[in-house]
Amino acid sequence: MSTRTILVAIELDTWQPIVAVARDMATRYDAELVVLHVVTPMLNAYPDLPAGLFAEAKHEVDCASRRVVEEIARDAGARASLRLGAPAEEILAAIAEVEPIQLVLGTRGRHGVKRMLLGSVAEHVVRSSPIPVTIVPAGATLAA
Repeated sequence: MSTRTILVAIELDTWQPIVAVARDMATRYDAELVVLHVVTPMLNAYPDLPAGLFAEAKHEVDCASRRVVEEIARDAGARASLRLGAPAEEILAAIAEVEPIQLVLGTRGRHGVKRMLLGSVAEHVVRSSPIPVTIVPAGATLAA
């Protein structure tokens, strides 16, 4: 790939500092920015819920996620990418497809039992990534 690209993987509730760091890197490296969000597939936990209603709710969530990611990307001067699946695996698949020079990724900074039970997307990606990864804590603030 001839164009330099920076991939930034976001969650919709903590994206601001992560995108800000990635946008700054893209400017410094004269790189295209790709904003990636992975939607975890919804599971119907209510067996009595009609399949059509569940499908409609799932479609609404997917469409809303796409709209938000596209808006974030547009405001950042970036290209949007939305994937469905397990976050760590989809981020790694996006790296293989996009071939970025850098990945910027947020982390919630879970510790102890929560981390053991929930796993760590950031840790899995960092250990498996073929490219450099910059981790931005979810509560990070940027100096002016």
